[in-house]
Formats: sequence, C-alpha cells, structure tokens
Amino acid sequence: MSTITALGVGSGLDIADIVRQLVAAERSPVQTRLDSQEKTLEAKLSAFGTLKSALAQFQTGLGELSEVGAFLARTASSGSEEVFTASAGTSAAPGTFDLVVQQLAQSHSLVSEGYESASAGVGTGTLTISVGGNSFSVAVDAAHGTLAGVRDAINGASDNSGVVASVIRVDGASGGTVAKLVLTSTVTGTEGSLTVAVDDADGVDGDTSGLSALAYLPSDTSPAITNLTELRAAQDAKLTLDGQAVTSSSNTVDDAIEGVTLTLQGVSGKDASGAWKSSRLAIAIDPSAAAERVQGFVTAYNAVLDAIRSVASYDASSREATALFGDSAVRGLQSRLRAELSRVVSDLPAGAASLAEIGVRTGRDGKLELDQDRLHGALNSNLDAVAKLFAGEGGCAQRLDDLVSSYLDADGLIESRTEGLNGRLEAIEARREALDRRMESLEARLLKQYTAMDTLVAQLQTTSSYLTQQLELLKTQTSQ
Repeated sequence: MSTITALGVGSGLDIADIVRQLVAAERSPVQTRLDSQEKTLEAKLSAFGTLKSALAQFQTGLGELSEVGAFLARTASSGSEEVFTASAGTSAAPGTFDLVVQQLAQSHSLVSEGYESASAGVGTGTLTISVGGNSFSVAVDAAHGTLAGVRDAINGASDNSGVVASVIRVDGASGGTVAKLVLTSTVTGTEGSLTVAVDDADGVDGDTSGLSALAYLPSDTSPAITNLTELRAAQDAKLTLDGQAVTSSSNTVDDAIEGVTLTLQGVSGKDASGAWKSSRLAIAIDPSAAAERVQGFVTAYNAVLDAIRSVASYDASSREATALFGDSAVRGLQSRLRAELSRVVSDLPAGAASLAEIGVRTGRDGKLELDQDRLHGALNSNLDAVAKLFAGEGGCAQRLDDLVSSYLDADGLIESRTEGLNGRLEAIEARREALDRRMESLEARLLKQYTAMDTLVAQLQTTSSYLTQQLELLKTQTSQ
C-alpha cells in the first residue's frame, strides 16, 4: 500500500504529491495486470512465429520429396572422360554401352585475304549471309566500307542469324602483318554452314576486288566463288554406340539414348591395327540419392520437433513452462504428426509400406531415428516402392504437406490463433487508454477536493488566529 506523506499541515500541504501518490496507488494494480497479460500474449505470438517458421522450412523439404523421380536417380559413368562425359535422368534404363567418338562437331569458319589494317577500305554494297539456310542482309555503306566497319555491321545486324565477325592481325605472306576478317558460325555441324553473297556497288559481283572479295559461294554458283578461305569446315559429330552409327550436329547428344545426355570431349584413339578403341558408358540406379533424401526428411522432422518443444515444454526442475505449454493447437499438431508417421500406404509391398519398415522409427524421445542398414536394404530391393512411400499418391510427403498446410495457410490454424492473440492485444491497448482517461478524471477530482480542503484549512487557521488575538486581548483587559 502506498504511503501518503504531507510536507505540512493546513495551507502547507503538498497537494500535488498527495494526489500523485493516490493516483499511482489506484493505477498500479490494474497496470500491473495489463502488463502481465500483454507480456504473456506477446510471448505466445512470438512462439507461434517460431513454430510457423519451422513448419515452413519443413514444408519446403517435403516439396523435394513430392516427386517420385527425385528418388529414382541414375548415375552415368564414362570409361574415358577425355572422350566423353555423361549424365542420366530418371527415365534412363540401367545398362552399359561401348562408345566410340570418330569426330567432333565443329562450326564453320571463313577468313578473308589480308588487308593493310582494320581501317582499310573494302568497298560498298550489300552482303547476304546465310547460316544453314537462314539468311540476313547487311548494307555496307561508305561509313562501314572498311574491314572494321564490315565487322561492326555484321555483328550489329538485328536479324543476324548466327554469325560472329572479328578482325585478326596476323603475319603477312611477304613479311609484316596484315588484318583479316573472320566469320564464324555460332551453329555447330553442317547445319551451320556459311555462304556469303555480294551485291557489289562497283557492278561486278564475281571478281576479287571491292566488296566481292568477301564472297563465298562454294556450291551455289558455277563456277564456285571462294574469295574467302575456309579456316574450319562445318562438321557433324560422328560416334557409334555398340557399333551403331550416330550423327549429331552438336557435341551435346541427348537423343541417342533415352534419358541420357552425352557431352563429347574428344576423338577416340585407335589401336596398333588402326581400329577404334571404345569407351564404356554405364547407366546405373543410384540409391544413395534416395538415402540422402530420407535422411534429410528425418533431420527436417526432428527440427520441427525441437521447435515445438522450445515453445511448448515444461521444466519440472525450475517449474517453468514455455509460452505454448498445454496449448491445444500444439498438442493437436504433435498428435497428428505422430499419426501420419505410423500410417501404412496401401498397395505397396511388404517391407516398404511404412516408414518403420524402411528403417525410419520413432525413438524414446519422440524424434525419428534412421536404421541405415534397413534403409539400404529396402532401397536395393525395392527402390520404386520406397519412392512411392514418400512421393506417391497418398504418400507420406503428400499427407504431411496437407497437414502442415492446414496450419500455415492464410485460413489455417496458426493464422487464426495469431489473429485472436492480436485481437486480445488490441483490447489491452484499449483498456490502457480507458485507464489513462479514468486516472486523469481521478486526478482532477482529487485535486479539486484537496484544493477545497486546503482552502478551508487556511480559512480555519485565519479564524483561529483572530480568536486567539481576541482572547489575549480580553485576558489583558480582565487582568487590568
């Protein structure tokens, strides 16, 4: 209880301090109660935020388990990685192949005769460049009538269909250096073959002067025009798989074996007799990828359990409970999670129809434990069934995802509880405002009362002084 202390009596009272202490005594129990309620509600809000974050991370992990193909990984190994490398998708069938790379695909490249410099004039007109039948035209005007200008015009053409032009500086045949224009197709294989037709401004298209010096029509005209020299011929990749010929315009071959992508790196060698040496391509099931996903599931589930315990537990030694201890929503979540873990998926064979059967079991502390030997046994004997246990219709991942969504969705349980807690916090704020108004009214009333009392006391003191004086005067007169 607050103690009221007066500095004096009568008109000497410290009215402001008396009123302050009375108002504080009236406010204190209500404010303490509101502070305690607010602290509890905020702790619950924070705890639900922690739980929501943990469930969201768990759901992200479940997304990685929702596709059967994620469990059916394949490995593709090359017996000679300097010749080829390989990767395999889930549709690839296990097996082995003998592979020979006889030639790599390469892009077509042409080079001009030498010029004194990149700024040397090459004439004007129009170049029509074709890349595997796709053509575009480049107007070479006086502003671009140099070797560098032609390069820039080709590279800057908006409809360039796959040609890169460059100018190189090399040794000349008779000493010194010369500049040459190089045209390179960006498309490998014979599909990227280049031709260059010229409409020369000098009116003569077939000679080697002016812009015609850049013409290259090896088969479209008779006689052929080859004023550009072939640096590198357009060439398809050629290989054999178990003796069967395969031709590809690219060194990335993804249509020879279903689900397998081959990346050709070099040409195979030959033995002493001149016969091609083959390299082994092996496609195999990769159970280790599935094992990693199962281990990831166990880890993610245990992380959710840790989060639940951090917000909904009771310490018997300290007799302290966390914010959501005993909360019905959290108890329901724990119960439903345990139920989903123990369910059996119908239509799956024995040994892979439940998590326990593949080695995922609940320990004494409630967390999941993984029996690696049992898991690998299930993966080696029935990988497809293990994949469906998690990712199939009605599988563990799908059921758990639905469960988590019922808590995390916009209309889910956590959102509902959070809205309720925020509503209660708003109500507390309203009660604080009401308390402030009531205390202001109380303070005004007390000030008025004490001021009136102080005035009365002052009046009484004045009357007392007057009576004392009169009595003293009467006493003196009587004495005389």
